Amino acid sequence: GNGLIGLIRTAIDDSQKILALYNFTRESRSIPLEQLPENLQTWKELILAVDMRFTQDSLILPPYAACWLSKTP
Repeated sequence: GNGLIGLIRTAIDDSQKILALYNFTRESRSIPLEQLPENLQTWKELILAVDMRFTQDSLILPPYAACWLSKTP
């Protein structure tokens, strides 16, 4: 594997979605935006301790990072 895990949780009434992304490696990992939910840049990061960043076509997760992104309609 590549050391990345991603999970998405949707509230039963569809009022919220949370995407949890984890990097279990000692290197930063790039995730292509085409593999992630649309408009992810507008979602709110809930942990706030992660130095994740977006490039034009990917999300960069630092080593050993966990990030939770929330979308509410």
